[in-house]
Amino acid sequence: MVLRFLAGLLKRLPLFGEHTEIENSPLNNEEAIIVRVNSQIILAALFDIKANKINKIYFVRNPDKLERLE
Repeated sequence: MVLRFLAGLLKRLPLFGEHTEIENSPLNNEEAIIVRVNSQIILAALFDIKANKINKIYFVRNPDKLERLE
């Protein structure tokens, strides 16, 4: 699926170091990509998919909200 492709691309970006984990994971009934650095979530990207197309992408970077995902 598209999310696996995007996660693979993110893993190749030089801005993420060796202590970065990128995973596909369902979150709030949406497909999501979770980015962790040193086991701490720094980014969640949620994908609203309709008719097999990405309709919207929501990015969560607020540490208070990300803390609840741990």
